[in-house]
Amino acid sequence: MEDTGHNHMDKTTSRDEELAEQRRLAGEYVPAYDGLLVSQKLSTELIHEEYATGDIAYQVKTSNLSKDFGFFRKIRGDGNCGFRAFYFGLLEVLIELGDENLLKAQKTRFNEVNGLLVRSGVDSIIWEDWVEATNRLLNLLISTKHKEERLEALFTAFNNEDDMSDEHSRELLTHLRFLISYHIKENPEQYKHFVPDGSIDAYCSSLETVSAEMDEVSLTAAHNMLSSAAGINIEVLYLDRSIGNSVTRHKWEPEKEKVRGVITMLFRPGHYDLAYPRENAPS
Repeated sequence: MEDTGHNHMDKTTSRDEELAEQRRLAGEYVPAYDGLLVSQKLSTELIHEEYATGDIAYQVKTSNLSKDFGFFRKIRGDGNCGFRAFYFGLLEVLIELGDENLLKAQKTRFNEVNGLLVRSGVDSIIWEDWVEATNRLLNLLISTKHKEERLEALFTAFNNEDDMSDEHSRELLTHLRFLISYHIKENPEQYKHFVPDGSIDAYCSSLETVSAEMDEVSLTAAHNMLSSAAGINIEVLYLDRSIGNSVTRHKWEPEKEKVRGVITMLFRPGHYDLAYPRENAPS
């Protein structure tokens, strides 16, 4: 089952209800991953094995998932999984495309949206470390000339948990959270009908806490700010008990740019991982 569209926030209330239903149908399972914040690529057969003795709907869907998507990355389920999956996935796709200019353009895009932080009126001492962390990572990726070395540098950066290190990955995710929050605050008409009780302030206050999970609103805002202009699709695979034998697929597409790549996120209740299609699998 698949649905596409340029911007999910332009959809009707029925779409929001449908997405909420997908989440409800996913049940109560939340993977609690230990180890790395972002794993190496693993076989999706492992996901199928998790459900081998469980609900028959999950057994069928995870079996079919592994046919179309051969690998996935486990993302630690600590409240940041959606933000971590989006951010890592965006940079990974840009690296895989093999064009240094795309990374330079992404750095420029981040610096442009940093104006949200300036206009917020919040003292720069609060957010300057976040901006520096993002620039430091992008500078590293740009200066590293080989794709495999870039991917290794990205992997290392997102798995750094050393509180005493300037490279702590939390700075990257906090930067993304606050950019999304201030983007929504600056564009209330675009988002107010999709946040709980229509309260932009309450929604954004929650978003700025470490425990607030990514949802369709914040994912749409991230796409509108960062991935759409880069020509990157987002596709979310909903693993749930809805009708059918395959995961339900929803896409966020670039509005103007040609499609260069896709970030594929696998959603289970309250949790996101990254998924990778097999070659020649249906899109």
